[in-house]
Amino acid sequence: MRVIYFGALLIFLCTANGRPNTQEVDYDLEIALPEDGVQNDNYDYEEGEDEEGDDEVPAPIFNTRPRDFMVKENETVELPCEVENADTFVFMWKKNNEIVYQDTLRFSSFGNNFQLNKRSLIISNVGANETANYTCTIPLSKEENLSVTHHLYVQTAPKIESLKALHDSTQIDAGKSLVLTCKAIGFPKPTIVWSKKGHRLSTEGETISIENVSHHDAGDYQCLADNRIEPPAHKFIHISVAHQPVVTIEKLTVNSDENLDSQLICYVRAVPKAEVVWKKDGLNVVKNERVDFKHHNHTYILEINKVKVSDFGVYTCSAYNRVGNNEKTITLTGFPSLAEHVDTSHDSDKNVVVVWNVESNSPVAQYEIQYKKVANSDWLILHPEVSNAEGNLYTVNGTFTNLPGGHYEAKLRSRNTYGWSDYSPVVHFKSGGHHKHKPHKPAQNSEDTPVVIIHEPQAFDGSGITEGGPVIIQTSEQPAVQKSEISYEAQNDNAIQTPHTQEQQQQLTKESQGTGGNGSSNVLPTLLLLCISLLSTQYSR
Repeated sequence: MRVIYFGALLIFLCTANGRPNTQEVDYDLEIALPEDGVQNDNYDYEEGEDEEGDDEVPAPIFNTRPRDFMVKENETVELPCEVENADTFVFMWKKNNEIVYQDTLRFSSFGNNFQLNKRSLIISNVGANETANYTCTIPLSKEENLSVTHHLYVQTAPKIESLKALHDSTQIDAGKSLVLTCKAIGFPKPTIVWSKKGHRLSTEGETISIENVSHHDAGDYQCLADNRIEPPAHKFIHISVAHQPVVTIEKLTVNSDENLDSQLICYVRAVPKAEVVWKKDGLNVVKNERVDFKHHNHTYILEINKVKVSDFGVYTCSAYNRVGNNEKTITLTGFPSLAEHVDTSHDSDKNVVVVWNVESNSPVAQYEIQYKKVANSDWLILHPEVSNAEGNLYTVNGTFTNLPGGHYEAKLRSRNTYGWSDYSPVVHFKSGGHHKHKPHKPAQNSEDTPVVIIHEPQAFDGSGITEGGPVIIQTSEQPAVQKSEISYEAQNDNAIQTPHTQEQQQQLTKESQGTGGNGSSNVLPTLLLLCISLLSTQYSR
């Protein structure tokens, strides 16, 4: 038995020692990578070797460089990704940090406008949200990868996303600050400008601020965004400014008469809307069968039918709201209205004419104009003629004659059955002086009286007497020119001119007869003597 036992043990040991010696295998492929943070397409990647001595595997090499792409909306763009030695590697496309493709598998968050052409990414019908960084990546390990990133910019028309006031309040109190903000998108980034009622404001940018606002700052404000890609985008916001009522009136004085219907009108603008009441002599006007109140938008009317004398007086249009109050007065009267200056002109005789208009429902009986030179203190009175009215409108023509030159002022008042109106505001005008022009009487001519034209010598010695020279005489009967050498002696202003001798006169007569040629023997001597006498008298002065 011992022999059998030892034999079996020996066989067992021999069998155990003959089994293969197993060891753990490392299947991870070690690849030499570039330093951390460096992606160099020209990097000389080392080839890994397995323990069995297999063939070397070349590392991927990118042939695509990073680029910037600029496209318009709805166009198509292709982002390249060309890589060598990458057939056995997985690649990915990312939009910013979001995966678009892993190999040929497109993630569901991206639509059909994202396609592949080999490894290049094609994006069709691009929109504004496609503006991003797109990266083509080849992972080499869990920690390392090779990649190239393109920047895609989509040119888009401007679009205003929001336009609002601070705290979303479109009504602010007077005296506060108004702040408006306009947000716009688009590529390139839009420029924002502001305008109000068609007038461009000086401020540019997303925010505009107006300090100490008043009711004049209320209205529609426009934000306009422009990047020169498409027509600018614009948006409006209406801003109201809470302020006390602003009251204006149509007429200071309303002219009326007994049994006529009259209207007193005032205009009230206020934010918030004002309450309006009419008062007379400090008391509220009460509505009755003759008195009524009307209003439309900003217009408030007090209507008085069949006016009585007791209705005449001063009425007040009073308005108030939470911010404050305001009021204006209107006078209802039977007196003529204040004259309103219409025109100032000059008539054909250069008289100054000033024109006024006067309203009166009662017939006008008289006008009175007071006028004076500006430098004077005493007023002069003028009463223009009263002409017929057109309805209740009278036209007054004040004509000022024979005024010395200077600056003047004038005012007018009118009288009807109720009395005199107040004087109108002063009108200023200028007079150039009045000149009477006498008509020119042409010289009479006849066949018996020839016209004499005398051409005087032009050289003078300063004494008023010619030193010597020809006197040229021409008559209508004798167009020929006679020349005579006539010498004069210089004399004092009070001296008497010495007459010519008879012999000189006869000599002149003979010369004229010799050159006349038409037989005017009796006329020419007389003319010569007349001319000589005139010349002597003239030069002796």
